[in-house]
Amino acid sequence: MGLWAEGDDEKEIRHPAELSEAACLHHVRDRQLCKDVRSLVSGTRMARRAVLWGFRKPWLRHGKGPPWKAALLAPLPLRFLRSRWLEASCLVKLHARDVGGAKLQKAVKSWQMAGRDISARWHGFAIPSSKVLKILKSCSSGGLVELGAGVGYWATLLKRRGVDIAALDIDPPAPRARESSCNVNFGDASSLKKLSHQTLLLCMPPPGEASCADEALASFRGRHVAYVGEWRSGMTATESFHETLLSRYVLEHRVPLPCYPNMRVECFIFRSRGKKEGLAQHAQSELLTCDGCGATASLYFCPATRFWRLCSEACYDALLSEQASLLKMTSCGFGLPVPAWSSWEAYGWLAVEAASSQQWSALKRATPQPEIEGWQKTVGKNDMQNNARICRALVFLAFMLV
Repeated sequence: MGLWAEGDDEKEIRHPAELSEAACLHHVRDRQLCKDVRSLVSGTRMARRAVLWGFRKPWLRHGKGPPWKAALLAPLPLRFLRSRWLEASCLVKLHARDVGGAKLQKAVKSWQMAGRDISARWHGFAIPSSKVLKILKSCSSGGLVELGAGVGYWATLLKRRGVDIAALDIDPPAPRARESSCNVNFGDASSLKKLSHQTLLLCMPPPGEASCADEALASFRGRHVAYVGEWRSGMTATESFHETLLSRYVLEHRVPLPCYPNMRVECFIFRSRGKKEGLAQHAQSELLTCDGCGATASLYFCPATRFWRLCSEACYDALLSEQASLLKMTSCGFGLPVPAWSSWEAYGWLAVEAASSQQWSALKRATPQPEIEGWQKTVGKNDMQNNARICRALVFLAFMLV
């Protein structure tokens, strides 16, 4: 991945997703194997909605043609995510009986998390879709500035689509050799005061850090704010940041994004509230509703997938098959038990000072930000070494048994 990132227009390095895609196309030529893995993503409506990976309907229904739409049209992080998932799912179907189930399951989980963290480092902490890039372009006629742009991958995709964009970060990478790349310049929240761009993009702002959340909103003078993250969970931004969005802005677009396991990331695009526009009384409740009945009552979330938000045991029972399907899909085919309703926790803002060590550890494991200061210290050295060995074992299994 690092070699690909350092490539230029004259010496193009192929992306690792291409290798996984080639392996997948080899696997799915087996009709029975193709049918087995297709069942993981076509079993239920919610399973398809949860991944948003761009699988083709003819392939899902009948196994005809390639699994996904024209690969070159999809953002690279999405291609990397879905091809690694399909490759691992094929290996699980082929070799689950030959390798110990518990060991293989752990290896697959480590494989997924390693891919997530590699993608976060070289692309960004969230996976863009063609749909969200199109909507961002439509809202950026007055120019777009991304604060906390990281390596500038989202900014590069928008630049290639004709958006007038500025990318800022307090630790910008070295300028890219590719002419089509968007270079990231040094800048923080105070830099926004000097810019005339009308749209602000905040992609996965770090949890609890006001400098890339509250201070950005206070300094920005434009019309639109695009926020990519989890809504009021504690994974991204601050609680006051979410409150400010609801009080000063009006939600115009809400776009679910492709996600790695244990995440539910969306893009929320807000427009500044006019002087004559009153505060929407139900704005907050409309953003957090039960996945079962649509109620705005107190919600609880699934500890296994962190996807489901349900209001009652009745909704839990009604969606048991959907939950099982999503859990099996995200685990690459392992039939894991659905957590009992009694184990679900209340959904709401999780702050480090109020969370238990178990709650905070679960949130850290779900977040693709392994380089945050203080988080790596809580992960044991032996755990990291064991995970590395398991990932190498899965790669070895792929090469030896395919």
